[in-house]
Amino acid sequence: MVVPPISVGEDGNGRFVFLIKEETDKITAHKHYIKVGQLSSEGFAIKEGLSLGDKIATAGLQTLLDGQEVKLQ
Repeated sequence: MVVPPISVGEDGNGRFVFLIKEETDKITAHKHYIKVGQLSSEGFAIKEGLSLGDKIATAGLQTLLDGQEVKLQ
């Protein structure tokens, strides 16, 4: 599995993405730590932390907060 580099952030605890959780009344973004492999022209290879079908944020990473309500585009 490969994800775009723009969707991967990094802090003192490691690299992360924001997983999108769709609930009945809202959609939220949750910080989720991952392990990445090589960076290619396609993006980062994910070694651990994501499953096929997981939805992740690909925009606004710098301003998202854990648990923040979001809108899908």
